[in-house]
Amino acid sequence: MTGSPGTPDRREGGRIRRPARVLWAVALLVCPLSAAGALEPAGQEPSGPAGTEPSAGAGTPEVPAVSEPSGQAAGSAEAASEGAAYAISLSESIERALRRNLDIAVRRITPDITAALVTREEAVFDSSLDFITLADESSEPTSSTLGGADVITDETRSLEVQYNDPLPSGGRYRLMLRGLRSETNSAFATVNPSFFSQWELSFSQPLLKNFGLNANRTRLEVARNSHAMSRSDFRQTVLQVVSDVEKAYWELAFRILDLEVKNQSLELAQDLLRLNRTKVQVGTLAPIEITQAEAGVADREEAVIVAQNEIRNAEDRLKRLMGPPSDPIWALTLRPMEEPPFDESIPELQGSLELAMQHRPDLERARLNLQTREVEYRLARNQRRLDLQLDASYGARGLAGEFTDCRDPSGVSLGAIDQAFFTAAECALAGGTPVSVENDFSDAARQARERDADTWRVGLNLKVPLGNRDARSRYIAARLTREQAEIELRQQEQTATVEVRQSVRQIETDIKRVKAARVNSRLQKEKLEAEQKKFENGISTSFNVLEFQEDLAQARSRENLALVDYNKSRAEMQRVLGSLSADRDIGLRP
Repeated sequence: MTGSPGTPDRREGGRIRRPARVLWAVALLVCPLSAAGALEPAGQEPSGPAGTEPSAGAGTPEVPAVSEPSGQAAGSAEAASEGAAYAISLSESIERALRRNLDIAVRRITPDITAALVTREEAVFDSSLDFITLADESSEPTSSTLGGADVITDETRSLEVQYNDPLPSGGRYRLMLRGLRSETNSAFATVNPSFFSQWELSFSQPLLKNFGLNANRTRLEVARNSHAMSRSDFRQTVLQVVSDVEKAYWELAFRILDLEVKNQSLELAQDLLRLNRTKVQVGTLAPIEITQAEAGVADREEAVIVAQNEIRNAEDRLKRLMGPPSDPIWALTLRPMEEPPFDESIPELQGSLELAMQHRPDLERARLNLQTREVEYRLARNQRRLDLQLDASYGARGLAGEFTDCRDPSGVSLGAIDQAFFTAAECALAGGTPVSVENDFSDAARQARERDADTWRVGLNLKVPLGNRDARSRYIAARLTREQAEIELRQQEQTATVEVRQSVRQIETDIKRVKAARVNSRLQKEKLEAEQKKFENGISTSFNVLEFQEDLAQARSRENLALVDYNKSRAEMQRVLGSLSADRDIGLRP
């Protein structure tokens, strides 16, 4: 097992290197035998502080006192210093991360932003109702008697209502209603005040460039694809966070298991130290064996300290995924309540590849990106056409107001006075009688409604860009961008294929690792038991026993690591397939 960061690896070729211990043992062997006499006799209380072991005495290198605290107690004290221990399940860890993880919180907002952009593009086709009012008054002096007054004053009041409706085909129609009242002091005004009413329905439609749904819904389709891509990014973030939580959870479980292994190894070394002291006191073992055992205890205590620190680091990694430092979970000492499971089933490669192609968010995003480039390419191709516009309109008008009518004795109108039909004198000569007529705006509106005076217009407007280099260059760029998106999709599919194949192989490898590590742990235990019996019979040394104890501890650590790596590989496999949400029953709606 590789040592922790900052701690040099003490293994080479599968064996533990202890050059310092070897040199120490050689130095002690060449020391005067008075070193043995410096040891305190059996039954005497240690001369050092309470809880410390006796020193080796004068003539031997000074060895720091080795305390013998229980590893379990040390771990409990550490837990108490940081906060109450809290047993947490994997599902609870994932649930907390889904609610409080900052990466998810950031990514969750993006679909809401893109949804607003979709609404903005849909609003392009919204209808509008416009109201336009006008009040105008002007005075102008005249230099001719034909003006009808010395100063001509005109007053105008109008109200216009327009309903505009853009069409998905690129066209637009408009319904316009207008009412106007005009009054003047000119003597030559026939109808004064006058009321004018008009309605008009107009329609315009591109026939070549900008014609059709594809050309006019491009921005809307791009916005919708961007919204779908943001949801894919959100799913990708959730899958990554859930996978990271599961890996961090099992990493914390491994660190705790590894501390237990280190504590067990420390207890074995302490047992050996106590046994050696007893044998030295009765004279059946050389004093050098005590030093060797003390060095082994010190080495195991250092390993326990490093393992405890690794637990705290693993806790922080898991807590970071579950929420910000303000979350109450940071005040607790986390302890996984689940043991790493082991299932020897290996995923089927072809089925896994098909599942990944269907569910991976990055592939979904790449396909949406290709759709966007295809839509933009269609628009660029449309923009190369000529700009031909159809314009058509139809409407009617009505006029009413106050004027003088010339009527015969029977009441039949002969014509309006001051118009081309009659003057006042001609009305009298014709035997008519001038009659004042007053009409209001409703009469003008009735005339417009009944289309007494209608009008229509139809026209074509053609614009021919010379060279059209802008549209051509945009078309070339859109075509190349679409080809690039196709290649990127194939690239993503290739990456997905490689990741799935590697994940399947990794699971298969981890299964074999777990089985081999379990066998190795069993054999290392049997080897240690045999070496301990040899030591008890005096045909082995403390160095060999400590070496075999370390081998057993390393084997158990590798077994735990292999089991945790297997579960990490399972989590990574689910992320690679894009199916982690389905397996964990996680809803991914932002």
